[in-house]
Amino acid sequence: IVLTNLYEFGFDANALMMMTAFSANMKIALENAELMKDSIEKEKYKSELLLARNIQQKLLPQKLPKIAHYSISAFNMPATEVGGDYYDIVKLSNGDFCIVIADVSGKGISAAFYMAQLKGVVLAVASTCTSPKELLSKVNATLYGNMEKSMYITMSAIRLSSNGVDSDFARAGHMPFIIKRDNKVEMLIPKGLGIGLSSADRFDKYLERAEIKLNQGDAVLLFTDGINELRLDHDEEFGYEPLYEIIAKDHEFADDMIEDIKNEIIARKGMIAGHDDMTLVAIINKNGTIAKTE
Repeated sequence: IVLTNLYEFGFDANALMMMTAFSANMKIALENAELMKDSIEKEKYKSELLLARNIQQKLLPQKLPKIAHYSISAFNMPATEVGGDYYDIVKLSNGDFCIVIADVSGKGISAAFYMAQLKGVVLAVASTCTSPKELLSKVNATLYGNMEKSMYITMSAIRLSSNGVDSDFARAGHMPFIIKRDNKVEMLIPKGLGIGLSSADRFDKYLERAEIKLNQGDAVLLFTDGINELRLDHDEEFGYEPLYEIIAKDHEFADDMIEDIKNEIIARKGMIAGHDDMTLVAIINKNGTIAKTE
């Protein structure tokens, strides 16, 4: 504010005090207007993120199919409004079901974008594959060179055979499978590189297929690193041990196993949310007691 007067010493002390108070009020009004503008923009951005979250959640299975011989349950929680974790159940060309779980590097919008792209690729190639290894190979061949160099995806897949016994696994740099067989808990870590990190020749060279037989009562747990790396009090991690202890229990259904893990997280942390996206998929062999979905 600039004031002028035709006369020397034309402003007395009272006039100056009044204009100082007026300019202070103007400053507050302008700052409030800017804050209101920022608030409106933030609300708009928040609404768009919530919409993006709703859309992304619809990309995940809304209802898991009932598969003969198996009980299956899943849980997903992004660290922010949107995340990069993905899981799905697809059908292979031989009619067997394949469960996939993946984790896009990073968090937020960029990870969510690649998560959506990954789902499209998985759905496109699944019907041409007969095994998890072939599925991961084709996903990498499609995405390699089409992702930012700073981005990559870890992914695992397991085929559930129609006979309810034979299963095979493949892993592209993802977390290990935790398996309970014959009441013994073990970790299965087939070799494999992350998706988007190397060309098809190099990727396929290091991609390993593991085959095991699952009998009644055996179980498999798939998860992303947001679970085992969950930060607890005193900067401790949740780790693998609680997962070993929970999968070792006799759960009748996979839903019970997932609930036990969630309850254990709440007991140790006080809440379920973490600093990273969290996803769990539990599978229990029921030896034919679950009706097959057509």
